[in-house]
Amino acid sequence: MAAGLRPFAEVVKDAKRRDGLFPLWQKDDKVWLEIAEADLNQPYLLSPKVKTGIGENYFFGGLMGFDDGIVEFRRIHNQIQLLWRNTEFVAKPGSPEAFAVEAAFSPSLVASTAVLSQSHPGARPSSSKPTPCSSPT
Repeated sequence: MAAGLRPFAEVVKDAKRRDGLFPLWQKDDKVWLEIAEADLNQPYLLSPKVKTGIGENYFFGGLMGFDDGIVEFRRIHNQIQLLWRNTEFVAKPGSPEAFAVEAAFSPSLVASTAVLSQSHPGARPSSSKPTPCSSPT
């Protein structure tokens, strides 16, 4: 049990669950993302798109001109980080070049937010323990 963290049920009380790759919990203007331990340190494709545009300078709704990339969630104590992984520069694993690439092109921190609750077993059909986090808004 993590010290200082509230029970999961208390954090999401009266919130509406929205299922997806990661379950979302919404209550009023708050949104929480449920991330299981098995979801941490795994690669995910992030392909951001804009819903609406401004109609000039080629900035249109549904624009797909933004960079797609590989991201991962990492937990550091009671913080969850969203990291953009380097996929541009690669080398053979274990080689001196791979160590140089890793040192020169570390993952970029996109967002960080607090873990808000203790793990709650049984929320998702796996042996992982989901942990809701605040949304990085």
